[in-house]
Amino acid sequence: MQKPEKPLHNITFEKALETHTEENENTPEDQEMPPKDLVESLDLAKPFKSQQKWVKYEVKEGWAVSQGDILLGRPKPEDKSKVGRVQSAKTRLWSGGVIPFAIQQDTPNRAEILKVLEFFNSKTVIKFVEFEGDEDVLVFVPSQDLCGSYLGRVGGQQPVLISRKCGFQEIAHEVMHALGFVHEQSRSDRDKSIEVLWDNIEDFALEQFAIAPKPWLDEMKYDSFYFSYHTIMLYSERAFAKKSGLLTLRSRTQETISPADRPTDEDIYRIDMVYSNAK
Repeated sequence: MQKPEKPLHNITFEKALETHTEENENTPEDQEMPPKDLVESLDLAKPFKSQQKWVKYEVKEGWAVSQGDILLGRPKPEDKSKVGRVQSAKTRLWSGGVIPFAIQQDTPNRAEILKVLEFFNSKTVIKFVEFEGDEDVLVFVPSQDLCGSYLGRVGGQQPVLISRKCGFQEIAHEVMHALGFVHEQSRSDRDKSIEVLWDNIEDFALEQFAIAPKPWLDEMKYDSFYFSYHTIMLYSERAFAKKSGLLTLRSRTQETISPADRPTDEDIYRIDMVYSNAK
């Protein structure tokens, strides 16, 4: 394939986030309707219960970010609200598990990015290949303070935000998001395995403990996998606690909450199961 004329280190991502209106089809009658515009008065400090479609976001560095690090797109320039809610899209897989990638020139921690990609290449059915003009490409780009990724394949030049604080663990976590995996504490069945201690969580982080919307989960075969207390996608038991020593997650079983600093054998198994027949 012919490479694009514009070099990758000059790429800008201008995909606008579409907010949703009352005209959206297939909205259940018993489900709360979303606002027509961005929700300026949305209370991110209110615990967000499971919903079938809608997700909250905050605007950070010009990106609409849900659940702490999941990118939804860029709000339109005329939309000035710092928070909002949109309809979630169904997670899509990367065809054949082959993912073209590129690293923007000024992205920090390049060596760690390459180590992460080599880990996935050597341990899973996923194959990261260097970008050669492909239509869909995962592009690692610099961020001031964020580690963030879209969920699954969204098409086109798809960014993964990397700041200087993103090491191997954080980069691998974002790559898992890019493959389509949500935070483990956001699974719809999580309450059987863990308890979320809402009163102990910092207000700004409450939404990061929300159950993921159904379209994010359906393609990823979560019904086939036991809840994992060790996956790289699980938060620690004291993540975002209001005070030192407080728990924010508590195990309901004899298992200890101990998330790993790299993808575990369980993570690898899940990837291979989901992507073994990805089309």
